[in-house]
Amino acid sequence: MSGIRLAAHLRERERASPRLLARALEDPQSIAALPDQQVGQLSLPAVAIKTRVGTFTVLFDRTTNLPAVVRTRDDDNVYGDSNYDLILSDWKDVGGGAKRAHTLSFQLNGVEVQRLILKQVTLDAPIPPDTFAVSEEVKAKAKTAASEAPHQWVLRRIFLGRFLDSDKIYYPETIDFAYCSPHRRTSACRSGAPCASSGIGCGGDEGVTDQPPVQKIVGVW
Repeated sequence: MSGIRLAAHLRERERASPRLLARALEDPQSIAALPDQQVGQLSLPAVAIKTRVGTFTVLFDRTTNLPAVVRTRDDDNVYGDSNYDLILSDWKDVGGGAKRAHTLSFQLNGVEVQRLILKQVTLDAPIPPDTFAVSEEVKAKAKTAASEAPHQWVLRRIFLGRFLDSDKIYYPETIDFAYCSPHRRTSACRSGAPCASSGIGCGGDEGVTDQPPVQKIVGVW
């Protein structure tokens, strides 16, 4: 797993974790008051919670006092500065005096990009001790999480099923690419300069040929 993918995974796991607030309460210095924050037509009370994987803005429902939104402010290369929100709803008792949101809606600037519905939650379910055992070979190859990651760039490609799992943003480390315009699928592009039609990488030393490039990846938003 690439370092940027691991960083994105750890952040999103922390965002959705029911332990987020519990860990914050164990470390009061990680909590800071914020002005009311807007979500849709609502203005909700909020706090900032600093964690090991980043800072989250948590908005609370005024009626139930339960978390309503877990937000980060992300740099998106299509929309610019954006709110990436986890909207929590359908809270139910799960035993032991605990409640759990059973509907989790992930939204970018108010547009849902992922929805998770929990049908059943079991506390302290028995798990065999070797369930999550990791071999020494895997440990030796494991990368550490990147200190900075283009989270939306990574998440969007995971959703699309075409994330290359490389720490390089536009191409993987082990493959040479010839970038080309989606409108010139027979072009053999060499320079890597931005292409006027795709904005990805093309132009410069470009020739149209009936023979396809050795390897070609076309990136289109």
